[in-house]
Amino acid sequence: MTPLLLLALPAIWRTRHQAATRFCLAWALPVWLVYEAIPTKLLHYTLPAYPALALLAVGHLAQGIYLSGRVLRSAAGLASVVGLVPALILSGYALRQESWDAMTFTFIGIAAALATGGVALRTLRQNASLRLAGLAALAGAVLNAGFFSALSRIPTLWPTEAAVALAGQITRPQGCTRPQLTGWGYDEPSLVWHGGRETRLFPASAPEAEVQRPAFCSIVVRLRQENLSLPSLGNACRFAGTVSGFAIGAGRQVTLDILDCQAAP
Repeated sequence: MTPLLLLALPAIWRTRHQAATRFCLAWALPVWLVYEAIPTKLLHYTLPAYPALALLAVGHLAQGIYLSGRVLRSAAGLASVVGLVPALILSGYALRQESWDAMTFTFIGIAAALATGGVALRTLRQNASLRLAGLAALAGAVLNAGFFSALSRIPTLWPTEAAVALAGQITRPQGCTRPQLTGWGYDEPSLVWHGGRETRLFPASAPEAEVQRPAFCSIVVRLRQENLSLPSLGNACRFAGTVSGFAIGAGRQVTLDILDCQAAP
C-alpha cells in the first residue's frame, strides 16, 4: 500500500479541502499521532488507520500517477524494494538453520513478488491505476504468504511453543489437560497465550522460594541468564529439560530451563 500512497500524494494534497479526503485524513492522522506518542509500538496497533490510508491511496491514484514526478515514482519503487528486505533476512536465517522448507517458501514468495512487481511497473508507465492497485495487492499477498509460511517452518523461532510442548509431555501422564505455567524472567506474551489467565509471571530477580511452589500440573519456564546459573532445586521441583531459540518478541536468542514443580492432586 505504501508505494500507492506515495504516488497518490500530489492528488491528496490538491483535494485536501474536499469532504471525502478530509474525512480520511481526520481518520488516519489522529491514530498515527496517538501511537507516535505512546512508548509501546506493535505492528498491529495502527491497523485502525489502514482502511483510511487505503481509501486515500486508491481513490486518488489515477490523478496521482498523472501528477507524480520522477522523485515520487522513484520513492514508490524504493518502498516496494524495501518490502523484500524482511524476506531476504529470513531466507538467510533459514539457510543458517538449514531449514530448507522455509528457504523454499521465501524464495517462491520473493520470485512471485518480483515477477508481479515487474508487471506492475509496466502498468505504472501506462497510467492504469486500477490494474496497478490490483497487482500491488497481489505482490504483497504472495510475498507475505511465502514469508509467514517460512516463519512457521523454522522451529528455533518458536521457543515458547517448544517449551509448552515439553511441559505438556511432562504433565500429561499426571492427567493434566493443560500445564499450569510460570514464567521466571521470561514474560513473552506467547507464554500467557498458551498458559491462559492462570499463567504466573515473575522477574528474574524473584526469590526461588517464591517461584518454585509445588502445585498440581505446575511447570516453571525460566529464562537462563549469563550471570545466573541453574537454580538450586529442592524436593518441590526437578530440572526437566532445556529449550533454546530466538524469541521474536524480545529480539534475542534465549535458553529456557523447564522445571517440573508438580505436586500430587
